[in-house]
Amino acid sequence: MLEEKHNIAVDLQGVSKAYPDSWLARRSGSIFSVFNRQSIEPFTVLNNVTIAIQHGEKFGIIGKNGAGKSTLLQIIAGTIRPSKGTLKVNGNIGALLELGSGFHSDFTGMENIRLSSQIAGIPATQLDAAIEAIVDFSELQTCIHKPVRTYSSGMIVRLAFAIQTQFNPNILIIDEALAVGDIFFQAKCIERIQQMCKSGTTLIFVSHSIEAVKSICDRATYLADGKIKAIGNVDEVCDSYFGEYAHIRSELSIPQTNHRAPSDNRLSSIAHYRSTIQPPFENRITSRIGTGFAQYIESCVFQENKEVDCIVHGSQVSVMAWIQATQAIPKGSEYGILVRTLHGIDLFSVNNYFTGTPIEAISAGNQLVIQFEFLALLGPGSYTVTLGLRVPAQGPYWDKVFNATAFTVVNNPDAQVFTLFRNPHTAVNYETSSLRPTNSE
Repeated sequence: MLEEKHNIAVDLQGVSKAYPDSWLARRSGSIFSVFNRQSIEPFTVLNNVTIAIQHGEKFGIIGKNGAGKSTLLQIIAGTIRPSKGTLKVNGNIGALLELGSGFHSDFTGMENIRLSSQIAGIPATQLDAAIEAIVDFSELQTCIHKPVRTYSSGMIVRLAFAIQTQFNPNILIIDEALAVGDIFFQAKCIERIQQMCKSGTTLIFVSHSIEAVKSICDRATYLADGKIKAIGNVDEVCDSYFGEYAHIRSELSIPQTNHRAPSDNRLSSIAHYRSTIQPPFENRITSRIGTGFAQYIESCVFQENKEVDCIVHGSQVSVMAWIQATQAIPKGSEYGILVRTLHGIDLFSVNNYFTGTPIEAISAGNQLVIQFEFLALLGPGSYTVTLGLRVPAQGPYWDKVFNATAFTVVNNPDAQVFTLFRNPHTAVNYETSSLRPTNSE
């Protein structure tokens, strides 16, 4: 029993949070409500919440807006106090809570980094290296000396995430912050989170993405109206939440951005095409491995001869990839793509080896344009594409590029999908019967 308590990173016992009527009056914006104090009852945000989170655990918190998720995280982070109950935290905390919290808006990004470093107690001897790592990860080199008030929401998230994760907290709290960043940075952040968790960091993660919570977390709790409705295994908790609200959730359509490629459908006509809707190729990729004898230099998603970043479930998709051959690529090499979730779950691959499509040898100095096609039978969400070149087929990688391109899938209004993937190779059989009850004598 003592050993179990010693292993607890965060221990909440009977925690409640209620705001008095004077606070509600200010929030309501009505001066008259201040004088009519009996018209407003104290508002309870959290009610008797008890949770014990173990060291090294990945714990998710889900629930509708207003359920009390953010308030619970603020209590754990120490930015607000509970009205009732006790909280014990064993370890230092890094928290990504409200957007821009902890930053001085008039300070530059660099000044905020230095301030955060001093608060975190980073020794002067390690400060320069820490600053360099933060700037590199955030990719904000061009604006790091500008005031934070000039930053976009995505830039603020980049800076905040880079700072909080650089200081190696024992407990990392993330409150829906990654939803603000672009797809490529989200993938980069999730990769870092997974690395931190492998090294023993405790993660407390809030998200409206059930798929994200299920893929990242081990356990979870489902909050509703400030109370715990379910707690335990992440799959069971998420199923409980989804089962209760699936019938009222509506899928939001994401506007599709189309940028027309050259009108000629032949691959040779787009030999030198570069994406017009994504960041530069080198800024997208999170890592690459291989000999480098040939390398991918661009990749985009196309539909009907247009570059797109958003597609409808069930539609035909082409992933185009461009390869520069530094050395000659022999016939019989294997070219392929791997489609993954943002959280690193491999879903399926498409390559010429398994489709039985041999590709002729490519001379040194030449460029190859290759097209991978598939039906987008994916659930709503964002996905990344990893590119691979193996020489010979099933041999060592000459190039493997992670997060080379990305796309978002939205539901078809006529066919709502709530799973990660829809299997097309299924069948439903039935027969009717005219059996009637028989009279027994």
